[in-house]
Amino acid sequence: MTVFNNTYRYRLCVKSGLLVRVLGDRMKDDLIEDSGFELGMPSHLELLKHQCDLLCAELETTRRDLRKAHKNIAGLIVMYRESSTELAALKVEHERLKWTLTDMYRREREQGTAQLGYQYGDYTKSEKPRGSG
Repeated sequence: MTVFNNTYRYRLCVKSGLLVRVLGDRMKDDLIEDSGFELGMPSHLELLKHQCDLLCAELETTRRDLRKAHKNIAGLIVMYRESSTELAALKVEHERLKWTLTDMYRREREQGTAQLGYQYGDYTKSEKPRGSG
């Protein structure tokens, strides 16, 4: 079967079942590379065996990648556990330091007000105003 276009002539390729452009007397298949079939088309059984070999190779690659991913995940779990333990210890230390600093600031503030009271006298509590009695 030959189909005509405005600029090219196409013919139905028996091997691939596709329309291919005819260049002179020779057909050129632009879509499928068919080199390697000079000795003829492989049988259906040979095609199935080749497909099986391809699938087995892909399965082995997938298994290898999966084993590698499992090792990576196991390493990440170990790192997470170690960092969680370290984080808990750091949180406890942070809380202890926060309480220590709070206590130090409180004592320093009390000491500062005591020094001010000593230097200038404490006029807030017990002193009576002059002239009232």
